Amino acid sequence: MLLRRRGGLLCARDAERAFALPRARARARVAPLGAFGLAAARRGARHASTDAAAALVRADAAASADPAGPRRRWRHVLDTASTGADHFRTAVRAAFRLIDADRDGTASRADVSLALQKYSLVQELLLLPRDVSDSEFEQLFEIIDGDGDGRVDEHAWRTFFLTANTSAGISRPPTPRYDPKTSGVTAFLIDLDGTLYTPGRLIPGARNFYAWLLGSRTPHVFLSNTGSKGPEGTQRKLHHAPYKLHHAPVPLSHIMTAADAQADYMTRTLPAGSRILVVSGGGSFWRVLLERRDRERVASWDVRTELTDEHAMRWALEAQATRCAGPAAPRVVVAFFIDGNVCQADGGDGGDGFGGSEGGAGWNYSLIKHCAFLLGHGAYLVYTADDPFNPQSHKKHAGAVFPLPGPGMFASMLRPVVPLESQDRILCCGKGGNVGASFMMEQAIEMLKQQGHSGERDTIMTVGDRFGTDVRGAAHAGLKSCLVESGCEQIRQQDFYPTDRATYWAPSVDYIHPLGPGRYEPSFDSGSQGHSL
Repeated sequence: MLLRRRGGLLCARDAERAFALPRARARARVAPLGAFGLAAARRGARHASTDAAAALVRADAAASADPAGPRRRWRHVLDTASTGADHFRTAVRAAFRLIDADRDGTASRADVSLALQKYSLVQELLLLPRDVSDSEFEQLFEIIDGDGDGRVDEHAWRTFFLTANTSAGISRPPTPRYDPKTSGVTAFLIDLDGTLYTPGRLIPGARNFYAWLLGSRTPHVFLSNTGSKGPEGTQRKLHHAPYKLHHAPVPLSHIMTAADAQADYMTRTLPAGSRILVVSGGGSFWRVLLERRDRERVASWDVRTELTDEHAMRWALEAQATRCAGPAAPRVVVAFFIDGNVCQADGGDGGDGFGGSEGGAGWNYSLIKHCAFLLGHGAYLVYTADDPFNPQSHKKHAGAVFPLPGPGMFASMLRPVVPLESQDRILCCGKGGNVGASFMMEQAIEMLKQQGHSGERDTIMTVGDRFGTDVRGAAHAGLKSCLVESGCEQIRQQDFYPTDRATYWAPSVDYIHPLGPGRYEPSFDSGSQGHSL
């Protein structure tokens, strides 16, 4: 069986032992397939690729005892494609076209055999070991050929490599719809954009949900991945039309943003004397967030919103010189406090500490070039969120929503310039980020505890509209999650996020509270005046 761990491959015998299947039971239920081993019989199977993939995993021995579900130590070799990255999609398509010699859109077993003799690249494109034999690959072909007609088309091919195996080969039941009566959830971490509001309006039921939270005294924190404002800015937004939730402002103790998390990360980890290029969406909020946490440390930094070419090159050389220095050595950092948009500057070198025009330079070639100078020499990239875009409406096109570039898009643009040995210097502080569990989710749980919650993680649920941030952030922190379909993504897209499994789904937050959708009871609104539903 082609299974991979960090040190090499596992054989079918090891896999059978890992599954703890008695040999007689194994023979009765599966057909040995050489190096692929333990593949289910394809004929009669509803989804042959899923059945086969289920045999191509080794579960962690402790998984059955883990209440949070299986955690895999062993992986099928194809699991490196689990992100569904564009380069692997392209590779899978290229492998099929090498096999489909006559270009009729289908491939036969003979086509597979001929291609393997002619192109050793096929195994590499599919991330398979080079020693896979013709017969073993033909057996894999039989698994993909679910209807047994001896031919597979490109759709079946891509579905197997890009969908079935990306789910680690485990056949999972559909994500259940959220039921407040059986969930055991007693506290909420709630996303904003796409969950409570969309561009220009509150989502129907948002006020009902908030009224229930207040009236039932349910601990909750509004957890936004915005990098362009702190709690005060979020509070103002939720207290003015068209996003007004309640006649009273949402308490600051119930709001946390990714900008907060990033300010925590920077003031806790960046040594005195560090040099920081801040890319900001405008305003001085980020300065306030930093100084509020550690004014003395921040005063020691050389923080700028713009650089000249000369300053950028000097900083880049300093970053290179300190790459092997200890943790106390000053760092060179590019820090994003943005949701995507960057205010234009009116000139200035930015040489006065926090200098330069408020908000820094716009997204122009000069700014991108200076970021590349720094990051290419080993500077740190610290940013708030991996959200690739933010939805925005336009007054000239009523009802239409347009995606504006988000921080994740710009971070992705800069990633290729970061040296391979410096990839661990790319740090995302918001929900779903690689340090987000420590600097955002943990703080949010502490905020729930300050409201009287126990902090027990199996009773806390993150509610949001994105798999890659809200659901992923919950998983990283060991929390439940509910994907609401009122924003960017739908539960039918779950297979595109095989490692970001939502615990539940719901049409909107109006289905989260026990009153039911469209229902509102003033008794759940502490001071019901000011509500217009």
